[in-house]
Amino acid sequence: GRIVAETDSTVSISSLTASEVSEVIGIVDAIGWSYRIEDSSTADVDLEEVVDYLEPYRVEIEKELSDTTLRLLTKQGFYDYLRSSKLTGYVVEVASLTTSFKTLGFLAVPWGGSGNEFCAEIRKSPLAIVKSSGGVKDIPSNISPLILRDWSDNLATDEVFLTWARFATIGLITACASEVEPSGQLSFYGQPRSRLLAPAQASYDKLGSEGFINLCAAVSWVYENESEVETRHGLLACEISRSAHGDVDSTPVFAKCIAMAHEGARIAFQFGLGELSKDSLKALSELRKSLADEASKLSESTKQLAASATGTLFLGIGLIFAKIMDKASSGVALGLTAILALYIASIIVANIRYIDLQKQIRSEWRNRLYRFLTDDDYQRMVLDPARKAEESVYCAMWLVAAVMALLLLVIFCV
Repeated sequence: GRIVAETDSTVSISSLTASEVSEVIGIVDAIGWSYRIEDSSTADVDLEEVVDYLEPYRVEIEKELSDTTLRLLTKQGFYDYLRSSKLTGYVVEVASLTTSFKTLGFLAVPWGGSGNEFCAEIRKSPLAIVKSSGGVKDIPSNISPLILRDWSDNLATDEVFLTWARFATIGLITACASEVEPSGQLSFYGQPRSRLLAPAQASYDKLGSEGFINLCAAVSWVYENESEVETRHGLLACEISRSAHGDVDSTPVFAKCIAMAHEGARIAFQFGLGELSKDSLKALSELRKSLADEASKLSESTKQLAASATGTLFLGIGLIFAKIMDKASSGVALGLTAILALYIASIIVANIRYIDLQKQIRSEWRNRLYRFLTDDDYQRMVLDPARKAEESVYCAMWLVAAVMALLLLVIFCV
């Protein structure tokens, strides 16, 4: 097989035949890079002197250097640079990459796609957080190049991206551990303390794209603020340990629990950051109860609207038949219909005013009782459930109003 070695300045390809040398040199000439050819005796030869009986050949290609851009021809060269942790701050051109992707540490673009501006986000090194009782092993020295910024569905089939993702998954899972033991197992301090088998090369494939995105989000949150890394790391490790039992593979554990562990660690961190007292915890309980009561009242309002619409519909049908049979005068029928319409309208107005009142109450007390909740948490815990409950009432009101309008039209036409 061919032996390929790539550095930032050179690409070396060994064990080439004469025809393969001509093919490689044709590609290099198209790029405009310089090269050097060695025959089996390690003597330098020109392209015109390449013949079959001097095989195998070795070609060394000199690459153009840049202060901000790396140009890599091979996936192996890309993988070697990932392992060297030298990618931070660079725009990286990879010849076989088809879809650009951005991490916190570097921007990867297809060949010829340089010129993009990129600013790396430097995060605290996991080496300062994760203990190692058996050497450094797979603890990443730099976490920034391992955290994906944006996901695209096109990345799922790109071989260069998958090379990076498989490498990054190992580092990200290891960066969540409390300690790497001499056996290579990952230890997570918690109640109880858990030990998981170290991730393997195929961990990304088992984790899946959704699990990988959740893993990136969790690690990004942990290493986001240098002064808070130790606290956040400890909380996340504790949450993960609750979901792990026995010496099992770390990948399925992370696939199952990383999103929930991240959420639990974030809430626990917010509680500690806000120094919640018993009164604050009581306020959360009361918030939950008030939301449940509001949802229950809105549900009752929806049922009342449905019952009112049903009763009004039957009365309206009765009036229609009475007019058809000449058993009710037009004035009486129209008067009763107007009363029914006013009855339905009063119920709708009462529900709208109740919903507006609840919105005003939530707005007034948001920053007085629940400041310890972030906007995202408050949106998810309060506003989203309230909005869903309100949508059901609005839907019922629109349906009832439509039925009433149709009923009025039919009675007037009759």
